[in-house]
Order: sequence, then structure tokens, then C-alpha cells
Amino acid sequence: LENNQQPDGAIELPESLITLPGKLAQPALFRHTRAQCDAALQQYQWGRTTAQRVKEEIAPLMRGVAPEMTQIALRLGTTEWGLRRALTREGTRYRDLLDSVRSELASDYVRETPLSFTDIADLLGFANPSAFQKAFRRWYGCSPGDYRRLGGPPA
Repeated sequence: LENNQQPDGAIELPESLITLPGKLAQPALFRHTRAQCDAALQQYQWGRTTAQRVKEEIAPLMRGVAPEMTQIALRLGTTEWGLRRALTREGTRYRDLLDSVRSELASDYVRETPLSFTDIADLLGFANPSAFQKAFRRWYGCSPGDYRRLGGPPA
């Protein structure tokens, strides 16, 4: 634009803001949001599978209760039966996608937040902390405490 003008609706922030540490920064949430943005970009470039679309819908709804397949189907504009059929064609099941999202979020929460394992279990919709501990060990081969201490899965 001429004379250093900003387009209508543009927001200009000083560069000094970029270097300030965020008091409420959530690296896990940032990575998850960035992954969603990357997935959205890929959608416009290449298209997405039903499984990818389901995972994108599940993650933001994981707030103490795992979303039901019916809820996700409605968000995708289909029926539970139609969604189940589409996932079967892709060789996956809703339960497997839910488990995958839970494991990814669990890893991020354990590694990147100071939340207690009880709070993480609640956020991810587990019935109790021991069910979360058992699932975490199945996913990563170690306890959440060891994972947190090591900064990731054991080598």
C-alpha cells in the first residue's frame, strides 16, 4: 500500500511484543492449535480423510467427558451410521480415533503443564485416575510421572 498505510481492519503490533514471555502461555495448546491450523491448510490444498476430520472435532470437545460418536457425526453433517460406515471404509473405528486423541492430549498435558494426573484424567474423560494411569502406560510404556520427569517416553 502507498505511504505505509495499513488495510482496513489491520492490527499493527510493536515487534517488542513478540519477545515478551506469555504469562498464560500453554505450549501444549499452542502445538495442538498449530497442528489444527496445519491440518486446515492441508485441507484446502489436498483434502482430508474422514478420520482426520473426526480427530479435529474430538480434541476441542475433550472437557471432562469424551464426546459421543453421535455428537461428532452431527458436527460433520452426517449420522452416526454414516460416520461409522465412512470410518470402516478407511479401516478405522471411532473408538480408535478417540483413543489416539486422548493419548496425544495426555502426552502434551503431562509434559507441558503442571496439572496433576487426577486433573488430566478428568480433562480427558477418564472415570478415575487409575484408569488414566493404566491407559497412559499402555500408550507410552511408562507411568505419567516417569514421562513427565524424562520429558517424554523412555528411550
